[in-house]
Amino acid sequence: MANPPSDHGDGMRLFLDYLVGARAAAWNPSAQWLSRHSGIPKTTVESLIHGTRKRLPSWSEQVERLLEAYRKKVTEDKRGDPDAVLGDMAAWKQAYDDAQNGRPPACPLPTAAFPTPPPAAAEPGRPIGQFRPLDLEVHPAIRVDTAGRELEELPAYVPRAHDEALAQMVRQVQTGASRLVVLVGDSSTGKTRTLWEAVRTLPEPWRLWHPIEPSRPAAVLTELRSIGPHTVVWLNETQHYLLTADPAVGERIAGGLRELLRARERGPVLVLGTLWPAYWKTLTAVPHTGQPDPYAQARELIKSASIRLPESFADADLDAAGRQAANTGDLRLAEALRRAPEGRLTQYLAGGPALLELYDNAEPGARAVLDAAIDARRFGHGPALPRLLLVEAAPGYLSDEQWHLLDDDWLERAFAYLTDHRPCRGARPPLALIKPRPGTGHAPAAHSGGEPAYRLADYLEQHGSRTRRFLCPPATFWNAATRHAASVSDHRAFARAARDRGRHRHAFALYRAVADAGDTTALRELTRIREQAGDHEGAERLARAAADAGDTIALRDLARTWEEAGDQEGAERLARALNDAGRTSALYSLTEMRKQTGDHEGAERLARAAADTGDVLTLYNLARTRDQAGDLERAERLYQAAADAGFTSALIDAFYMRELAGDHESAERLARAAADAGHTTALRHLAELRQQAGDHEGAERVAQMAANAGHPLSLRYLTRLRELAGDYGGAEHLARTAADAGDTDALLVLAHLRRQAGDYGGAERLYQAAADADDTSRLHEQAWMRERAGDHKGAERMFQAAADTGDNLALRELARLRELAGDHEGAERLARAGDTTALPILARMRQQAGDHEGAERAARMAADAGARDAAALLQNLAEMRQQAGDHEGAERLARAAADAGLTAALQHLAVMWEQAGDHEGAERMFQAAADTGQIDALYGLARIREKAGDHEGAERFTWAAADAGLTAALHALARMRHEAGDHEGAERMYQAAADTGDTASMSALAELRQQAGDHEGAERLARAAADAGHTFPLQELVRRRYRAGDHEGAERLARAAADAGDTTAMRNLVQMREQAGDHEGAERLARTAADAGGTTALYDLAKRRVQEGKGGRWADLVRFGLEADGSAARPW
Repeated sequence: MANPPSDHGDGMRLFLDYLVGARAAAWNPSAQWLSRHSGIPKTTVESLIHGTRKRLPSWSEQVERLLEAYRKKVTEDKRGDPDAVLGDMAAWKQAYDDAQNGRPPACPLPTAAFPTPPPAAAEPGRPIGQFRPLDLEVHPAIRVDTAGRELEELPAYVPRAHDEALAQMVRQVQTGASRLVVLVGDSSTGKTRTLWEAVRTLPEPWRLWHPIEPSRPAAVLTELRSIGPHTVVWLNETQHYLLTADPAVGERIAGGLRELLRARERGPVLVLGTLWPAYWKTLTAVPHTGQPDPYAQARELIKSASIRLPESFADADLDAAGRQAANTGDLRLAEALRRAPEGRLTQYLAGGPALLELYDNAEPGARAVLDAAIDARRFGHGPALPRLLLVEAAPGYLSDEQWHLLDDDWLERAFAYLTDHRPCRGARPPLALIKPRPGTGHAPAAHSGGEPAYRLADYLEQHGSRTRRFLCPPATFWNAATRHAASVSDHRAFARAARDRGRHRHAFALYRAVADAGDTTALRELTRIREQAGDHEGAERLARAAADAGDTIALRDLARTWEEAGDQEGAERLARALNDAGRTSALYSLTEMRKQTGDHEGAERLARAAADTGDVLTLYNLARTRDQAGDLERAERLYQAAADAGFTSALIDAFYMRELAGDHESAERLARAAADAGHTTALRHLAELRQQAGDHEGAERVAQMAANAGHPLSLRYLTRLRELAGDYGGAEHLARTAADAGDTDALLVLAHLRRQAGDYGGAERLYQAAADADDTSRLHEQAWMRERAGDHKGAERMFQAAADTGDNLALRELARLRELAGDHEGAERLARAGDTTALPILARMRQQAGDHEGAERAARMAADAGARDAAALLQNLAEMRQQAGDHEGAERLARAAADAGLTAALQHLAVMWEQAGDHEGAERMFQAAADTGQIDALYGLARIREKAGDHEGAERFTWAAADAGLTAALHALARMRHEAGDHEGAERMYQAAADTGDTASMSALAELRQQAGDHEGAERLARAAADAGHTFPLQELVRRRYRAGDHEGAERLARAAADAGDTTAMRNLVQMREQAGDHEGAERLARTAADAGGTTALYDLAKRRVQEGKGGRWADLVRFGLEADGSAARPW
């Protein structure tokens, strides 16, 4: 469904662009400054200065006030006459009126308004006019018979919806903003051409930087810091910059780009990139809790910066293309319109059909070479594919008959066929020979030894990645990959692919190549593979090699594996080997495992071994475990061992344990030991425990010991004990001693006790003593005591004494007392003199007393004074007025809260009125909230209109919310209609939401289609959701189809989910087949899933077969994996 037109069309967009330009002309004041000086809420200011508004703002309430703030900024910064810098207000008002009436407004800004200093000579890049589109990797187009006519370098361009979104970003950078845009789409969908069309007419001083040499990442890291204003950073095929072999490199680049975009002094800049959807998904995926996050910087950089390109032209776009072809006479575009299937014009123009024709019609030898190239790229090899890799891999792709029928020169013929660009009509051939430029000093890795390297055509790479997903390469491929992969990262990628597909023997050889290059992480994988094969000796040898190289993870994991398998002796031997090298984590892990199995002696032995080399926490944790289990003797022995090893705080746990068990003598002994070790708090805690148990004499004795040990807080505790025992003189003496030691709280404790006993004179004397000890906060205690006794004048006198020392809290209390005394004017005066917390308290007191007018006045004063919670207070008062039925007062207060910065107050009140059935009032408040920039309020308006039956109005407001970024509003309206039984209206809105990429709507739409019996439509929608990364609808359809008996359809859909990178549906289908008794079907699907990179189902099946007594090949499969042809591997 196409978006409805905005309220004022192009005129409105032009005016908003001019308003964005005004900020640049005023030298980019911050949103916070503008909000403060214009009186407009910050969120509204942000929508105006970034050009994100989708409706014309109010002139008097927003535009005029914003322009006045700009003029004030120009005047304050002495940038010149505001009229000369920004244009006069009459011109702005005329432009606003034109936009409001649908006319294109003239720009009110003077032509020299923008500060555009020329770039420094040393800045990277060149003027945009010096570039040809092919220099920037725009695909060359097909060639046609022109009958002697000369055509432009590229076909005529047909703008589409995504071009306008990109153009808006370009307009914003021209007015001073810095922006990043990444176009996401499949190969040959027109991404790079779209970028070129957007920037090719940028005027000087704009320049373009295309970092590619000596390599793309190296070029960025070398020169990024030199990028200055008015630069287009051209990152075509952005995966080469962010999805690097070493993720740390890509993260450095992403971090640098983020810094560039937010550095105002380096802007404006425009960063442009392109990505395939699969790369986008990888870079933006959020890892599960506890998993590594290798692309955190990249995700933050691009997650909100994408524009999706469709795979094909919509009907309206095809009509526009037809008109463009007729008007320009472009024969290439005309041919694409005639021959491109399903509106895929850009793919046809880029040579896609010719490539597929070459692929489909290739002779067996050439097809084998091409399939080997496709597999190499889909398994992660870099773009430069070594010739030897392809040559040695290709024979395995041929049948015996095809192999024997080959001519002797088949390889030469194959490469000649695949590298011939002539059949591709100007596009890149299936394999393009990479030719290093002379004098650059840089060549692809495959060229470093003089070996030719080839690049696979993008379109074939993506096509082959889909069509070959469920095919695993032959053994010749893996062998060639082991010998001829161009780099360590390529070997690693191949090794991972082999491991994911259960080809352990080949994975082992590839990981061995990585390890031989010095990567110890590969030794971990080698260890796991040999251990899985039952080669414990080989696994240990590899794990020890890794440990010798400084990587102890393999040895630690192997120890855990052996422990779980019951080989405690072997596990302990490995853990002790690590322990001897100073790595105690393995001993800790084994200790925990022994604890869980009840082997306490073994756990203690290991914990002591860990402690001997400095890991005392292992011993301590074991002690706590025995303590919790009630094994006090063993626990104390372990606590003592931990203390002897230096972890003396273990003695505190020990004394607690003994005290709670009633062994007071041992507890005291251990507490003394802890105190002797420096933990004097142990004695104080013991005193408290004795007191709680009713042993007052014992408590006092221990507290005195703590005090003697130098713990001042114990004096306070002892003071309390003496007071409770009736020794008032002794208690006061101890309290004063504690105060002399810096603990005036002892005096306070004693004062509280005296007050509770009714000795107010003694209490006040002690409070005064605390104040005399420079703790003026104790005057508050005296004042409160006077107040509770009814002596308000005395309380006020004490608070005044505290206030005279500069205590703002005392002023707040004085204000409270004045308010209680009825002196409202005096209360307000004192509240304003103190900190900003006093006025909100005053407002709440008045509200509780029923003085609504006074409460509102105090709350407004709090807001004017900048009190932190003033806006929330105003909102609370609004709610109370609403509940009391005072709608007018509620609205007035909600608007005041919004003016104080809490614009959500308007929306909150609107929701309350909506729930109360006052839809007219709710709509008015939602509109007010929307005017402040509350996007959610737009959907509130839509909801009100929908309930009133105004479906057209509801859709208009929903679209406004979606245009402002709240695309969830489309889904929400669809759900309302669905629940109301309007399935047609629901489906239309679900479709609109799905068109924005909302996968939940795709799922709901698929469900609607399924319920309506449109299985084909449901499947199409579920596939679209899967392409967007949401495979749940496909999984649900798999279950439905299988239960309905359509096993073939279920399998097809499960494969589609696997195509989207999720083999869960296939694994579930394997289980369903197995449970239904279709063991042969289950095995076939499990092997298919394994070939696609998901071995879980196959291994689960194999283990089940072994448990059923069907060992043999199944047992071999569990241990040794699969051969390249998919059969169970024999021991190797």
